[in-house]
Amino acid sequence: MQKSSRRTGVFTNKFLEFKENLWPNLAFFFYLFLVFTKVFKPDFPYVILVFYGSLIFFSQILFLLTNYPKTLLVSFVYFVFGSYIVAFGDGTMLTPLAILSHLGLFTLLVRFKISSGSIRLLIYIYALYCTYQSVYLGINLNELAGGSRNLLGWIGLGLGIFYYIVRYRNDEKIDVVTSLVVLFIAIICIGRGNIIGSVALFSIILMTKYQNDRLPKQIFIITGILIALLGSIYVFSDFISEKISYFENKGLESNERSMILHAYINKVNAETLIFGVSPNQYPFTILSGNFHNSFLLGHSNFGILFIFFAFFIVCGFFYRWKNYRFLKWLLLILCVRSLTDTVSFMGYFDYLYIFCLVSFFSKKETRNIKTKLGI
Repeated sequence: MQKSSRRTGVFTNKFLEFKENLWPNLAFFFYLFLVFTKVFKPDFPYVILVFYGSLIFFSQILFLLTNYPKTLLVSFVYFVFGSYIVAFGDGTMLTPLAILSHLGLFTLLVRFKISSGSIRLLIYIYALYCTYQSVYLGINLNELAGGSRNLLGWIGLGLGIFYYIVRYRNDEKIDVVTSLVVLFIAIICIGRGNIIGSVALFSIILMTKYQNDRLPKQIFIITGILIALLGSIYVFSDFISEKISYFENKGLESNERSMILHAYINKVNAETLIFGVSPNQYPFTILSGNFHNSFLLGHSNFGILFIFFAFFIVCGFFYRWKNYRFLKWLLLILCVRSLTDTVSFMGYFDYLYIFCLVSFFSKKETRNIKTKLGI
């Protein structure tokens, strides 16, 4: 009778947990659906994405006021200052409004239990789609509607980092296979920054997963993974050779990115340091105002406040390192990837930055701790 009662109690608790977290999961995955729609259909209005996230924010504002008042206050300051820059300069109000959108998504992440299994399934489906388009149909991913090798690869990497942050948040064991799938997506999509970021993600997951195991077991597991990788490379040797050739021809440096960085620095004076450098001027207009660097974009959108934000990111890496080592490695990958393309500030995964920084500096625990992190 006692065992039966316990089973009933466990089932009841799981059902209540499922019921409590159902709509937040649906809300989050509908946001990801809108992201995919925007990626593959560039004509899809970005305002819908921002408006939807803002609705989530306003539905959670009381929770933020009660539990994260400092985060809410800082976000409001950035929103007001970003709006001022838009009002008296260039840009669109969608940029400061996106702060509210990502703050709403952050709230769902810390308040509810987002399903990591659903994110993993989404990553696998995305990998199959990219494989079907690129390997089976032989379609250049740049030729897809709204497609871009860098953007498509970034979506895979961003989802991978999101997946492992959710695993961390839910205190779930880390799996290596998903990081391999993310790496495969990056290779399919060719983009150099995504490949480097995905290799770093795979390496961090591998080291974190097996760091406490004995040496013979570590050697056995790593050898098995290497054999599987070599086998996959052999099967797809022709396809991978084509991708490696592209990688070698392009190299690791970009003249355009270097030119933009130097031009941006040269245009910084007392005024632009505070209010940011406009992308609607030469030579940025050569590349349609694309800085190819998220940190330059962040300063352009939020001026000197973004410098403070970047400063807190740097401080976050050194503050309470042992407590959040795994999370900080994931944040480092986000930052390095953001240095080579305009994928953040404001992008599709900026709520992950908020989550990481709040985890580092807030006294309130952002992890749903039941046992020690299963790594």
